[in-house]
Formats: sequence, C-alpha cells, structure tokens
Amino acid sequence: MGKLINFCAGADIKAMPNQNVHALLLNVLDHGSDDRKMRLSMEMQRMAGSKYVMLDSSGFQLLMGEEKGKKLVFNSDLPMKHSGKEINLTPKHVMEAASFIRPDIVVGLDFPIRKMDTDAEKEAEFEYKLKYNVRWAFESVAEWKERCLGAQFFLPIQCYNLSQLDRFLGMTGGLEYDGVSMPIRSLKIHEIALFLVNFYQRGIRQIHLLGTFSFPVIALCAYMARHLFDWVSLDATTWRMAADKGEFLDPRNLSRVKLQPKINIPHDAQNNCPCPFCNGQNFAAIQGLERKKKIRLLREHNWWAVNKVFSNLERNCADIVKLEKFMLPKCRTAHMVKTEAGLIKTLSLVDIFKDSDISILKNLLTSKPVKKKKISPRLRTVSA
Repeated sequence: MGKLINFCAGADIKAMPNQNVHALLLNVLDHGSDDRKMRLSMEMQRMAGSKYVMLDSSGFQLLMGEEKGKKLVFNSDLPMKHSGKEINLTPKHVMEAASFIRPDIVVGLDFPIRKMDTDAEKEAEFEYKLKYNVRWAFESVAEWKERCLGAQFFLPIQCYNLSQLDRFLGMTGGLEYDGVSMPIRSLKIHEIALFLVNFYQRGIRQIHLLGTFSFPVIALCAYMARHLFDWVSLDATTWRMAADKGEFLDPRNLSRVKLQPKINIPHDAQNNCPCPFCNGQNFAAIQGLERKKKIRLLREHNWWAVNKVFSNLERNCADIVKLEKFMLPKCRTAHMVKTEAGLIKTLSLVDIFKDSDISILKNLLTSKPVKKKKISPRLRTVSA
C-alpha cells in the first residue's frame, strides 16, 4: 500500500497553519531567489516541522510571468531574478537553491503549457514549450546530480494528451528520476486516470499532482496510492485562497460555504464542524468576525478540513464498493461519483484494464454513452 500525501502549498512565514503540516511545498522563486527568502524558508520548515519538504521549480511563476508579459530570461550566468518586470530562472538556479534548502524532493525546471481551446492551439503550445522542457530536463538532472543528490528528483510533465506524453518521455529517455510531477488543473477525472495508468504501466511508482483539491480527485488519488503506486501526493493553495475570499470548506466534501459580509446565510444553515477552530461557532458568528480574525480562523479550519478529507478517503479506499458507499452520502450531487463520466465507473475500468493496452482503457473512458430515448410525458407511468 502506497502513501497518500497532502502538501501544504501557498504558505509563507506569516500564513502557516498552526497545526499539523505533514508535508510542505516551497518554490524556488518565492522561497529561494535571494538570501532573505532562503533564511525565511528555513524558518518555515522549522515552524512546520514537516516530515516531507518538496521544492518546486517555479514553473507556475514562469507561466504567470508569460501571461503578464514579463521579460523571461533563461541565463545561468546571471543571478536568479524575480521582479515585477523580469524573471531569470534556469535549472542551475533551481538546484543551487535546492542545495541550500535541502528538500526531500526537488522538481526539475519546466515551462508550463497554457490553457488552450482547440486541438491545433494545444499542439502549437506543446511544440513551442517542448524545446525548453526537453533541454531543461537534461540540464536539471545534470545539475541535480552535481549539487543535491540527497534529494529525490521528480521529472516535470507538461502535455495535453497521451500522445504528447509519449513524445516527451521518448525524447528524455535514459534520464534518471525518482518520480514525476504533473499539473492537473484543467483535466477531467477520466483524463487524470489515463495519465496515472500510463505512468503505472511505464513502471513509474511515485507521482505528484499539482494544483487541485477536489473531493473526487483526492478519492481517485487515494485509490491509486492504495492499489497502483508507492507514493501519490497533491498540493493546492485552496485552503488559503478560499479563506482569503471568506469561504469555509466543508470537511465532508470540500464544498464551499460563502461567508462574505453581504452574503445572506439561511437561518437553518448549521455549522456542525467538530474542528477546534470553529469551536461551536455558527456560520453567522464566523461571518461577523473582524476581517483578520475571520481569515485566520478560516485558514486554520480549511487546512484542517483538507487533512480530514485526505485521511477519511485514505481509510475508505480498500475497494471500489467501500469507497462509493463512503462518498455518496457526503456529496451534494452523485454526478461525479455515479454517472457515466464519474469516479466509480473510471475506477472500475482502471481496475479491470490497468495492465492491458492503454488504448483499450482510453476508448472505454472517452466513449460517449448512448443517450436513452426520452419518453413523452403523457406516456409515462406514474407510480406511488
């Protein structure tokens, strides 16, 4: 049985959950781009007392810089830079920071692909970023071996589909790495499952997925960690971002309760959360708190809620029947669990076809269900 790990992302020295942070995610530009940031990152690690620390290469910051029109410089002879107008970042900079921060896992540098609408746009974006991502994969491994072999190395994956994954891994064949890291922000449940099964079939046993905490995705990863992998970890800034917007994460399923000042809370809405931070306060009481106190409470509660979901799903994923039975009462809608595109169908097919040709599983997961013929209302049978 593998490990399911919840990495705390989006924390800083002033916004760190005052509770168990089992795993902490740092990134090079925010936590290692100058001496002051490195000192603060070391203090964060001390405060968190985490068992696992992962250093991300800041590919997401590169993507944001690209979208904002910042000047992107990839020159290893110049110092690392992260300013309002310019970013300079290379694999050498990443591994230099890693040698100081000394994480348990370091992710190689990548240039993330953007969200695109059409297949032609996706292919063009993949091709453009591929030249960077292949070169940086080789450079990252070389720098890792020279500077920080004490950390495990995760190879970053940037692609839209399995065909592109084949191309990237074919072009980086022979590289040594301990696991892979991949963003899943815009992927559907069955698409994530296809990538995971593909990694499993390639003999990759450690996976990190970036950028989302949703009930079905965590459930999928819990099942995969239990049955296919040695390690599956996720990270997201949801706990903090939701709190900063005045949103309460339901510890049953991570759905959101909006508690902004102008929101009208129904009188029958009850907060039965047992966490020590809610401390018996109803939603109206939390809504009425002074802003800083409310944000602080919601950050603590939200991190507790995410941890609760992780541990509950991990305990209930021994088999698909048990997982479905656990999840259904906690979902506002059964859609993501029971429907044709849902989690249970996806896991059932994975269970059967995980060792078969991936094209079989792909065809089954992506085929559109046959629509049932609608019956005219006047012909329907009404029963008690």
